[in-house]
Formats: sequence, structure tokens, C-alpha cells
Amino acid sequence: MIHLFDTSKVAEDIQKSFYEAGVGSVKEFAAMFENTAALRGLLKTEFKLDETESLAARVRVSKVVVAYESAKSRASKVAELEGEAETRELPKKVPLPDFFAMRRSYEEAYGAMTDDQVPGKQFMEKRLEMIEKGDFRAEPLCDVLSLDDDEADTMKAIFNPSGQLEAVRVGKKVPLPATTEELRSRIALLGRSWCMAASLHTHRTYLKDAKPQLFDNYVGYLLGRFVLGLLSVGPPGSPVSYPSWQAVLHYDHEVRKQCMKK
Repeated sequence: MIHLFDTSKVAEDIQKSFYEAGVGSVKEFAAMFENTAALRGLLKTEFKLDETESLAARVRVSKVVVAYESAKSRASKVAELEGEAETRELPKKVPLPDFFAMRRSYEEAYGAMTDDQVPGKQFMEKRLEMIEKGDFRAEPLCDVLSLDDDEADTMKAIFNPSGQLEAVRVGKKVPLPATTEELRSRIALLGRSWCMAASLHTHRTYLKDAKPQLFDNYVGYLLGRFVLGLLSVGPPGSPVSYPSWQAVLHYDHEVRKQCMKK
């Protein structure tokens, strides 16, 4: 809703009233009115916006109407995509306007990103599906894709429930991080996916603390003296052993699995 209203340039006082009334999703907004005439009637009684009185009132009303028409179109398309995804047991598609709006919201809060720093669209679809279903799982780092990684789709031929042959996307994977900087960038990408999702799911209280600094602190812990830098010292004071890189990656996954359980 925030992205929809902002894109349509709806006045902040009108936005606030809809939020305070409990309208929290595009679907709810699209279902509130039978038609634009009913919406115009509400704006006239609730906000004293009589289109016949001034050009300024007509402009304010038109922006809300544009948002409403967009909401109806988007809600219809999303319902269609959700039905198709449910039939195929695939993550729901994220409409491009929503994906771009999440990216824009993140960049407005934390600074611009290059495409290799932006979570991929397919990866974000899985993240949003996880949040909406409440089925939290720690994904392997080979599944954490950037927009650059996400560009090339791999197609696979399958038989759909109707018995027809069709092509579907197959989830791409990337190599596990091989260096500390690769691990740092992959965890940062993972964190941005939660931060971007938080801008779309503003009512999920557990996402309110999703900030890039949280994931920066976490990767600092992984690469610091308590994990990667944990050394065993022999009697002469020289290092005897230290964690292998594979052990660090395994430890990271186990930590995130516990986070998902909580």
C-alpha cells in the first residue's frame, strides 16, 4: 500500500487516514469500493473533496482514483499468479512494480545498490513466500542470488496437472563462498532480502529490526576471533589448529537454522 500510494502521489493526510482505518494491503483497498463513484463519494464526505469546487480538489481526488484503479488491476493479476503458482507448487510471482518499489525503499533508507548487491527477483519471491506462509528455513548460501545471478533462467520441461508439456523455471544455484569477502557479500545480500521484504510487510513485527547493520555484525562475528579466528594454542604458545573454511560455512548454516526456529 505504501508503494502504491507513493507511486500515485496520494496526499499524505489521505494515506494516513486509510492506514489508521486499517487498510493494510492492496487487495483490501481494491475490494473496499464497488466502483470509482463510490470512492469519489467517500472522498467528498470524509475529506471534503468536492471536485466541482476547485482544480486542487480535483487533482487530489484523481490521484486517489489512479491508486484505486492500479490496486484493482494489480490485485486481479496477483490473484491469477497466485493461483497458477499454487497449482504448480511454486513461489508466487512478485509483480515488477512491487520488486522495484522494494528496491527503491531500501535505497532511500540505506543508499544506492548495484545489481550485484540487489537480491534477485526469484530469490525475493522465495523470501516473501516464506514470510507469508510462516515456513521459515535457512537457505544454503548457494541459493542466495543477486539480480546479476538471477538474470539467466534455466528452463525444464514438465507435465502440468492437465497432462500438458510445458517449460518451467528451475532454481539457479551459485558456488558457496570461497573467501571471506565472498562470505561477507553473500550474507549482506541475504540481509538485504529481509530488509526489502520488511518494506512490503510493514505489519510483521518481527521484521521491524531487520537492518543491514544486524547482518554486518553477524558476519563480523563469523570472521572474528570466536569462529574463523578461533585458534587452539599448544604449550609453546604456537597455534596448533584452527577451524576449516567448510566448518565455518557449516556453523553459519546451523546458526541461521536456529534463528529460523526461533
